[in-house]
Amino acid sequence: MEEILTIRVPKGTRRRIEKRAKARRQTVSQYVRSALAIEDFLDTFEAARAVLVPAARKQGIYTDEDAFEFLRESRSRH
Repeated sequence: MEEILTIRVPKGTRRRIEKRAKARRQTVSQYVRSALAIEDFLDTFEAARAVLVPAARKQGIYTDEDAFEFLRESRSRH
């Protein structure tokens, strides 16, 4: 079941959204739903990152290479 959401946007925004949607061969609704899904994903990612980064730092993981090395070591132990 879908719901309808009506929003107000600054002048010119609707036209920019319409152009972007057309360029992607999407309707405005599809484009906006996609943008909202991406925003939701980014919020979830940032929340996870806020928890995981301090935990990684405690393990001495500061870079991608540190993380890969940690995983390689964990894998070789099992």
